[in-house]
Amino acid sequence: MTKKQHEKDLEQDALEKKHCHGEDCDCDEDEHECNCEDGCKCDDCDCDEKVSKEQEYLEALQRSQAEFDNYRKRNEFYAIKAKEEGIMLSVQKLLPVLDSFKAAEMQLSEQEFRGLSLVKELLITALKELGVSQIKALDEKFDPEFHNAIMVEENKTKQSQVVLEVLQEGYMLNDRVIRHSVVKINS
Repeated sequence: MTKKQHEKDLEQDALEKKHCHGEDCDCDEDEHECNCEDGCKCDDCDCDEKVSKEQEYLEALQRSQAEFDNYRKRNEFYAIKAKEEGIMLSVQKLLPVLDSFKAAEMQLSEQEFRGLSLVKELLITALKELGVSQIKALDEKFDPEFHNAIMVEENKTKQSQVVLEVLQEGYMLNDRVIRHSVVKINS
């Protein structure tokens, strides 16, 4: 081996013992694979490049976890919303049945309506279990968010803008109106 070749080998060995950022490596020569182009591959060192790669992987993992959490929460929200929409559509289809019970109650005697009243109560109970409630209207202050006034009457014994009569019951699902109460109010 020539002197130049020997010096070149020594320089190469010295370079291999340095990290990409000029720090000395504590690992054995056989295990060391530091290469500036590929980055540090030494498992035993603490060079900045290795730390930054670990930080990069950690941040990528954290981003992935946050994205998955957001995805899960968004899907839960949409599932709840879809369930509420389904309940609202079903209840809208059942409300005419409740209206028919009210009409039958006005037309039939108490004894004739007794059997129907049991069915009506079962339906109302089922709706309550789904989260559906009747909007309070009679003798309440008119609220356009819950009431639809189609008639006005003057009654001096009642306050202004108070519901005098409920012509059609209104219903809500939790805090959402399914159908507004149709009412007559005091002028």
